[in-house]
This record gives sequence, structure tokens and C-alpha cells, in this order.
Amino acid sequence: MTPHSDLIERLKRATGPDRELDALIACEVFYHTLRPARPNDHKEAQHGYAPGPGDIWCPTGFLIADSYTRNIDAALTLVPEGWQYQLLHTSALPRVSGRKYHASIALMSGTGWTQGKYYDGDADTLALSICIAALQAKSAQ
Repeated sequence: MTPHSDLIERLKRATGPDRELDALIACEVFYHTLRPARPNDHKEAQHGYAPGPGDIWCPTGFLIADSYTRNIDAALTLVPEGWQYQLLHTSALPRVSGRKYHASIALMSGTGWTQGKYYDGDADTLALSICIAALQAKSAQ
């Protein structure tokens, strides 16, 4: 089991943007000591509005997760540094996974794709396919 395997499986089942998944991604990748906000978190130490989907609990309030599952630019921030990516509509592929979009993320050598160091993601949205492939690459680091 890899570090992000549960999250990757949830992303593979997703059919569109999901703010709860965005918060999970942010916590697993960037904010290791934080967690997605729960509906009653505002009653513990703070007062005010209840958190919404995509909010991240922190001791001084709430952070708002980037929209990784909706926004291609946000999803690309998950690609490990030094890795390259290729994004395709699956109609351009000879093998069709039944999903609309495909992302490949690879650690490149001087001559091209490094053997055994690339990860694929197929999903109904381009942002989801990037998230899947990027988290697989991060798990392998």
C-alpha cells in the first residue's frame, strides 16, 4: 500500500470536481499536520460560520483548499518537481479506458521517458486525471 493509495482510489471513482477530495489532497500533500474540516469544528475553539466542503481545519481558523479536482492549474501543482506531463483526450488514444481524459507523468531522462518511471491517470475530467497520475508519482518518490 502506497502513501496516497486510498486517496488515489477515491479519485479514480470520482466523476467530477469534489471539494472534500480537494481538502484531502491538500492535507496529504501539503499540510501533513492538518485535516479536512468537520461541520462542528467552529464550535470548539472558534465561533462563527461552520466550515464548508474544501475547508481545512487549523488551530487558528480554516484554510481553503485549492480546487485540484476542478482546476487544471491547481492540479498541475501536484506534479513532482522535475517530472514532465502529457495530457490527452482519450479519443487520441488507441486504448480507450472508458474515461474521457488521460494524463501521463514521467521522470525524464536525457533521451526521453525513463523506463518504469511514469504514471497514468484516466478520468472523466482532465483535472482528475492529473491528480491521479501526480499522486501516483508522489507515492513512488
